[in-house]
Amino acid sequence: MYLLTAAVVIVGLLCLLDLILTLGVIRRLREHTETLAQLSSSGRDGIAPGTVVGDIHGRSITGTAIDRTFLTGGEDTVIGFFSPGCGPCKALLPEYLSFVSDIPSRVLTVIVGDHDAASEYVEALAGTGEIVVESPPGAIAQALGVDGYPTICMVDNGGRVVAAGASTRTLRAYAAAT
Repeated sequence: MYLLTAAVVIVGLLCLLDLILTLGVIRRLREHTETLAQLSSSGRDGIAPGTVVGDIHGRSITGTAIDRTFLTGGEDTVIGFFSPGCGPCKALLPEYLSFVSDIPSRVLTVIVGDHDAASEYVEALAGTGEIVVESPPGAIAQALGVDGYPTICMVDNGGRVVAAGASTRTLRAYAAAT
């Protein structure tokens, strides 16, 4: 009888310990969820819709001058910012290629990184539009306020950012609405 009572007490204590640990894990997960929500709402991509693109200067790999006049007049321009060695950039590339092939907009892709390391992106993006390879930190990326990669934005023919994000989801929604 004493043995059965001792076993029940031990099982009860183990269940109590498990409950305490579970409550601690739940509290920690809530803290992480709040932290992640703050990070995602902090505008990581740095480009806010409504921002007017200022002076930008660069040259594409084909020699085309990339400046404000390139972005204004004519059709909207999709601008994608990628960085070699960036895992999320590599993962987004197929989705980006699909997106830019589906829309009737100009495409400018800016690869911020070493020219040799950018060759993989240049090959994959060939024929999609203008491609600029910039050394870090990237003059065009800085001019648009990009502070993380990948970042994709759409600029209307007046040079104003109308949609931006770290994936094509926001841009697809904008394209579908217009």
